Order: sequence, then C-alpha cells, then structure tokens
Amino acid sequence: MGLNDRTDFMDMFQKQIGDMKLLLQKKTAAYYQYSMQAYWDFMNKE
Repeated sequence: MGLNDRTDFMDMFQKQIGDMKLLLQKKTAAYYQYSMQAYWDFMNKE
C-alpha cells in the first residue's frame, strides 16, 4: 500500500467518524476511532 493510498484511507476513516458524530452515533464513532488507531499502529509497527 502506497503512502497516498494510506493517507486516502485514513481520510476516509476520519470522514466516516465525523459523519457518525454528526448523526449522534457516539458508540459507532468510538468503534471506528478504535479501529483506525489499531490500523495505524499496525501499519507503523517496526
């Protein structure tokens, strides 16, 4: 996965989280944030 692909993927996650917060879906937004952090940690593991 290239750098731009990874950035686009993270931007997509952020947009989804923002949409869920707007729709007052706090638990789902929290789960997406957790998933995004887990993905980011995995991709940056050394």
